[in-house]
Amino acid sequence: MSIHINNIGHDAKQRIDQANKKSDPQVAGDQQPQATSQAKPDAVLLTKQAQQLTELEKQLATSDSSRAERVAELKAAIADGSYQVNHEQVAKKMFTLESELEKIAK
Repeated sequence: MSIHINNIGHDAKQRIDQANKKSDPQVAGDQQPQATSQAKPDAVLLTKQAQQLTELEKQLATSDSSRAERVAELKAAIADGSYQVNHEQVAKKMFTLESELEKIAK
């Protein structure tokens, strides 16, 4: 069931049919011939930031698999007892973090 308010539905259908006839060269035989020059293809220009974002997304997509591999290696090393903690590196990173937090708090 369709509802026609002020014959809008019928009028819209006629306009669509007319537009289709105009755009279809076989239907519109009496229309002007179409231009022989080809239209330029559409182009999109990305800003530098958008290009950087796209590059980062690509890097993240590839790093996910390498990160998953690294996590699997670490889990295996922990499970078999071969993982060794570098105490000096942990202490340095803790000290660096503490220093950065003090700078933020000031």
